[in-house]
Amino acid sequence: MAITLVDKPKVVKSGTLMDQEFKILATPHAFRALSNGIYESKISSILRELGTNSYDSHVEAGKKDIPFTIHLPSVFECYYECRDRGVGLSQSDVVNLYSVYFKSGVNRCKSNDFVSVFGVGSKSPFAYSSSFLVSSFQNGTKSTYSCFINEEGLPKVSLLGTSKTTEEDGLSVKFSVKSHDVYAFRDAAQRIFSYFKTIPTVTGYTTSITPIQYSLKTNDYGIRLNDCYGELRAVMGNIAYPVSKTGLPDVKNQKVFTSGIDLFFNIGDIEPAISRETLSYNKATVKAVTNKINDILNSISNEIEKSIQSCSSIYEARKTIYTKVVKTNLSNLIDYKSLKYNGQIIGDRDIQFDNSGICEKDFYPGSL
Repeated sequence: MAITLVDKPKVVKSGTLMDQEFKILATPHAFRALSNGIYESKISSILRELGTNSYDSHVEAGKKDIPFTIHLPSVFECYYECRDRGVGLSQSDVVNLYSVYFKSGVNRCKSNDFVSVFGVGSKSPFAYSSSFLVSSFQNGTKSTYSCFINEEGLPKVSLLGTSKTTEEDGLSVKFSVKSHDVYAFRDAAQRIFSYFKTIPTVTGYTTSITPIQYSLKTNDYGIRLNDCYGELRAVMGNIAYPVSKTGLPDVKNQKVFTSGIDLFFNIGDIEPAISRETLSYNKATVKAVTNKINDILNSISNEIEKSIQSCSSIYEARKTIYTKVVKTNLSNLIDYKSLKYNGQIIGDRDIQFDNSGICEKDFYPGSL
């Protein structure tokens, strides 16, 4: 796997008279852009960012198969909370890591075990609320912090207090939710967390979060069940990124963008945008996604061709086409009606079978 790092360009200088690094000025506009402006879908982004941070904390604590907990807002308990049982944060961590933009991503981007790499997601609640609470549980002590936007429009964190606790180590992030957004949080949770390797435990507004189901799945791709015309997505590290065809002009078959397919990538194979709502269509990412799509299309065609030629009759070949192409939504990508078995066109009639495998529509006499 390739570690997600920023490529270091080769720089050649000749007769340079002055060198000055660019800097970022800490202004309300700058912080607002990083905490709010980068996200188009605020609620979904907050759930995704806090969720991936909790997952990473569980990985760091050796608990990646143990679910973290989310509290979905309800009419009577109108707040959202993400509580993990990971490593928690010391006061030094809060001051020097949690409250510093891009800092936490420096260490995590050196390993493929971690999903979060930018170091801005922990501040994502500012995209929805002007304040939120962070509680850290470490070694029998609970430390509670208030993160808020001050009078100058700058984000600030203040320690509210510490107390003894018997709760497990970890971190809680909590903020109030507007009552009219209750269902938006529920829907976002179902959509975002369905791709997580470990589905979180849900409290509050209890709802079912079901892992994504596939009609056909390999190590490289999966065809989503009951979503045959859905968008193409690139799945990496618990996150499904929509793939835009405008950024991939060299893809052979444009129908792949509306065939409900998930492409699976190892962490570091592709690069997301800083918002992690979509991909960053840089040269390396475009090449990786394009190559995978074209390889998958070739692989599917070759696999179907092999399956057909191994059949004992044209009837079996037609049944194979139905079960492996039509029923799995691959008919959008393969012109199955032109396929042949021993020189004879297979798809010259409608190919439909019921669950017992019996043809529902009569073929011409002798065509089977």
